Amino acid sequence: MNIVVFYDVVLFGSIRTGLQHLAEQGIEYETLWDLWSNIMALGVIAVGLLVIAYIQLRRIKKRK
Repeated sequence: MNIVVFYDVVLFGSIRTGLQHLAEQGIEYETLWDLWSNIMALGVIAVGLLVIAYIQLRRIKKRK
């Protein structure tokens, strides 16, 4: 597995890696699923809300 290192420049001029930033924020990053779980949850919620909106729009009475 290739690890890509991103650097974040802080206001005081120090440089830290992306993994250090995730650790500081308390975000799990051990596995690939840890990084994608929040994005996947947002996608599932969005699709669910779109389905509910579609059903509600289909239930609207149409004019003659």
